[in-house]
Amino acid sequence: MADSRQHTTESYPAWTPADLSEWLDRITHKFPERKVTLYRRLATDERMREVWAWYESIRNQLHRYQGGSPVSFVLMVEQAMRMPGKPGNMPPKKRTQYLESVRHHADALINLLNDTRFDCAWDGATEVDAEDDNAEGKIGEHVLSAQSFVNSEPGGGDIPVAYVATPDGLYKLPWDYPHSHLSETLYDLCLWAQDDDYWGRGGLTSSKFIRQTGPNARVIYFNCQLYEKFVRVGMEIPFPVLATVANVALDLPVDRQTDEDTVRKQVRRNLQREGHPEALPRLDDSDLPF
Repeated sequence: MADSRQHTTESYPAWTPADLSEWLDRITHKFPERKVTLYRRLATDERMREVWAWYESIRNQLHRYQGGSPVSFVLMVEQAMRMPGKPGNMPPKKRTQYLESVRHHADALINLLNDTRFDCAWDGATEVDAEDDNAEGKIGEHVLSAQSFVNSEPGGGDIPVAYVATPDGLYKLPWDYPHSHLSETLYDLCLWAQDDDYWGRGGLTSSKFIRQTGPNARVIYFNCQLYEKFVRVGMEIPFPVLATVANVALDLPVDRQTDEDTVRKQVRRNLQREGHPEALPRLDDSDLPF
């Protein structure tokens, strides 16, 4: 079997994984420049030579959906760089006060809106037969009818066209959405402030709040996040490798670069505080079509 790291692309070092260099060639001028710059730095910086040698040695132990490719590793690094948004980026005491205030005001508004037209999230919702062969066409007709109505109105205006998918089925929400859904949104806001994070604008991916402030917060957050991501897929990234990735990915200046001992202390303090993350179940991916 040919070594997957061998390739003939002259713009990359010989040790750059071939599938990573090929992917970079495909996305150049298609992805934002700042992303491509990061990906290329991870693929070509001389310090990454040993990182990719280590990754090649363990990649066969990773299932494809768990990051078993150089591209997945690069995207994992990029995700670990993403700092949480408000209030996850606030100091702990201020964050606690902020979330308590959000819950208090949202709960008060829910009570004030009880039994009004803003408190009828499912009133008028119509179930859509998703198994109907013409379901997609009917949804399209619904959207077009809204457009026709708006065009015929002298004053114009906007009409939201909304559907909600639940385990029980697909539903078309009434024309007065999102007004009729306001109380439901406020309930979600209370849960958001009570239970967890989703503090960035990524949508589906959680991001832990930061516990540190100051100039080193970004480095500490990155190291702890990337270490945890590997633990969750049943692997441990060596501390020298983690330090190198941090220096390259974050493009740290010489006087602020981190090292193995510093990274080890940061990660171990975080594990003592947060507990050791559980590994994700290793599902059989042998029948996946990719």
